[in-house]
Amino acid sequence: MQQNMLQIFEVESRSFEIIVSSDVDRDGLCWELWEHLLTERILLSELFRNDGTKTIQYTSFKHVIPFEVLEKFIKNFNSAGGKEFIPDFHDK
Repeated sequence: MQQNMLQIFEVESRSFEIIVSSDVDRDGLCWELWEHLLTERILLSELFRNDGTKTIQYTSFKHVIPFEVLEKFIKNFNSAGGKEFIPDFHDK
């Protein structure tokens, strides 16, 4: 996976990070939502845009996430072209 951009922000005295990266093995782009704790980072959820199947998948890893954080996560996904699938070469 190649990391393209990240965004760190705080909500309710908790520190979160959004990492956007390309995933060649899964044929798409991945948005990951991480929480920074004192000694570690925890992966909270993932949005994956699969350019091969033209689908978007959301995965939650069973953590309590403030709604404001989910809003920022989805806003980042939408504003960074998350719904813009890359066309297949044979579709052109």
